[in-house]
Amino acid sequence: MIPQFKPFKEGGIWYSIVARSDGETVRLEDAFKLAVFRESADNTSLDDEEKSDIENLLRSLHDIPRWRSCFLSPDDSLGDTVLLSEERKTYLDLFVERRLLPERKEDWDRDVVEEVQAMSVLGEYDKGEIILYINNIKAAAEEEKAPGFYGFPYLTVLRYVYLHELMHAFFDRNDGYEYIQEMEEGFAEFGALCLLKKLVDYNPNPGERDVLNHADKAELDWALRHVENKKGALACYARGADLFRKFGNDPDLCEKMLKEYPSRVEPGY
Repeated sequence: MIPQFKPFKEGGIWYSIVARSDGETVRLEDAFKLAVFRESADNTSLDDEEKSDIENLLRSLHDIPRWRSCFLSPDDSLGDTVLLSEERKTYLDLFVERRLLPERKEDWDRDVVEEVQAMSVLGEYDKGEIILYINNIKAAAEEEKAPGFYGFPYLTVLRYVYLHELMHAFFDRNDGYEYIQEMEEGFAEFGALCLLKKLVDYNPNPGERDVLNHADKAELDWALRHVENKKGALACYARGADLFRKFGNDPDLCEKMLKEYPSRVEPGY
């Protein structure tokens, strides 16, 4: 079992009371749909320890004073609705849902269909909700030999998948948002890698080594390989690794690029 999450003494996104721009004061622990998360977790076959570990990890990722002093504003409620699902969803399912294949099945490219049918979806952002496909995440952790977060490789994968989906939520914050797979997926990977690097660079005070929002470099190395290995129909995702290798050591530039997406990005970046 991973350590129990303890909020930063100055408050985190779940525990702070903050004034919204309209003057309304809200408890952000209520803004995060904790009851919704627990209900979805209770509908899985996960044991209580696993459910507690995942909840603690997600809570730590919203502890803004420790690491989210970047483009994600402390009063954002991004990623506040998280669901767990045991569905074995594939990219074929996803491509059909998003109408990324021709309308008539007889027009589908058989090679593409076979390729995406063999690929598992680990997470999904859909109209304000982040869905984490826990069985697919566990399988990916084993297959890709992910390093163990507190000895649990699936939590390493789950955290990165959550950060990726969080970036979609960030891009969706503006009016007129339109999802364009070829552009957005690479930038979502880029943003997730930038956020994970912030966790790697975060150095807790002596005696605080058990904080959950710190990552080892091995986790970032795994995430880079995970993104770079996306080929074929998912090649647009791998561009995120290219962007990170080129700009990842300049956090100010990374922040500027992510804030300006998609207004300053052209297809084929």
